[in-house]
Amino acid sequence: MKTIVSSPLEELTTLMMRVHRLLRQRNATAMRGMGVSMLQLHGLLTIREKPGMTMKELASHLAVTSPTATVFIGRLESQGLVERIHDTKNRKMVRVSLTAHGRELAEGAYRHFEDAFREVFGMLPKAELHTLIHIFTHLIRLHTEKTHA
Repeated sequence: MKTIVSSPLEELTTLMMRVHRLLRQRNATAMRGMGVSMLQLHGLLTIREKPGMTMKELASHLAVTSPTATVFIGRLESQGLVERIHDTKNRKMVRVSLTAHGRELAEGAYRHFEDAFREVFGMLPKAELHTLIHIFTHLIRLHTEKTHA
């Protein structure tokens, strides 16, 4: 029987999907009780990371259009998780911030994600973890430079 040799990118694709599945399995239980979708949670965590970001910045970060972000934020606002704040210098500019309830949910979710990552990646020696961090940081930097070039 002939063995099919895959390219490094094919192998990486398969491995990344398997790692993603491991993380998703560990996060699924925690997500069920939160009452938000994964995209909504991603938005909350993004706002947690950069409080007061504009709607345009949020749309860009989530890779959605501004109207989609507006609807998205409207749903989170109706759940009492975020609030829209009109910029004092530019009334057309709308910033978004987490409410106390939104912050609590985002913090809890972040802790669950940390636990999942710890469970999946915690078996690796520190040197290998640092190598992964270096590779991912470099990859993000390359894509950021390409996007902003």
